[in-house]
Amino acid sequence: ATHRDGHMGQPFEPAQYDEVRFHAFLALEEERTRRSRRPFLLLLVDIEDPLEHGNVAMADDLAVALFDGLKGVLRETDFVGWHEQGLVVGAVLTQLSDPKPGHAVATALRRVRETLARQVPAEAAARLRVRVLEHCHDGVHHG
Repeated sequence: ATHRDGHMGQPFEPAQYDEVRFHAFLALEEERTRRSRRPFLLLLVDIEDPLEHGNVAMADDLAVALFDGLKGVLRETDFVGWHEQGLVVGAVLTQLSDPKPGHAVATALRRVRETLARQVPAEAAARLRVRVLEHCHDGVHHG
């Protein structure tokens, strides 16, 4: 059978990177954006802890659920990994097709929240913080 990556055999499965590799690929994508002037989105997902006024370390089972959920919205050109090891999961969505500023951010945010709501246990989902940053050739725009 032919899979969504257009090849025979195994279906497309995005790699999951540790923090060092994730940031190396992120730097490459930032450079590509400066040259091509084509933006990309950086999705960041963490667990908010209102008592700590920040984020908290993720349990392994929650991290697996988050990675699996994010992999479900990625395409072949996208990648996922630890933005901050054990604390913040990141995903980079490249080759945006919508030229309207902010529209791609809103669409990605909606899709990710819907997917994670199905993938993650309800009590953890209530504490998830999902942020989307649009990286453009002239800098980062917060979505």
